[in-house]
Amino acid sequence: MALNDVYEVKIFCSMPRQTGLNVRHYKVTASVAPEPPASAFMDFLDQQFAAQYPPLLNTTAFYHGVSVQKILPLPKSVAITTDARRASGTGGSDPMPKQVSGVITLRTLLAGRRNRGRVFVPFPSEQSNTLEGVPTGLYGLSLIILGDFLIQPVNIVGLPGSATYTPVLNHRTPPFGQEILVSRVARGIWGTQRRRGDYGSPNIDVDL
Repeated sequence: MALNDVYEVKIFCSMPRQTGLNVRHYKVTASVAPEPPASAFMDFLDQQFAAQYPPLLNTTAFYHGVSVQKILPLPKSVAITTDARRASGTGGSDPMPKQVSGVITLRTLLAGRRNRGRVFVPFPSEQSNTLEGVPTGLYGLSLIILGDFLIQPVNIVGLPGSATYTPVLNHRTPPFGQEILVSRVARGIWGTQRRRGDYGSPNIDVDL
């Protein structure tokens, strides 16, 4: 890793016949040589997500693990993956429809739709849904915990070097670049990701 490298992080969850994927980006904003390997960053993320995702998942769903890949500057590195902390959901036994998702909005210091991101957290349970059809307070608290982590810089300390990975919004269209994420909103309504639903082709490839 090196200063200003951008890493793509994929977080894998699944239910029968369907995969739920969240993708985030981090930029190396500080480093002290010799920097720890990217695998140390990956292992730290996996440790955190293995605690944060299961309460948001129904008990037929699984948190599988993460992959990490340097995407900038080119050429891209080979992605590294871990499923060392695979865990089943703990959020309730009655699944909601697979396309239903919790929603976290991630914000930068800049205004406009282009400068906001969203995370569609997969596979909640009916136990996380109120009679009014909105997330329960307990689900909302778990969503806040995940959202807070997704905007926090990650400092990985090695022997003796270190590296700081800062969460960013990565622009894939001109003007290219990255904006640092500074705040989050855990939405009090459900969102949908239609490609996770049972209509259409199954999406069962958990690529770890």
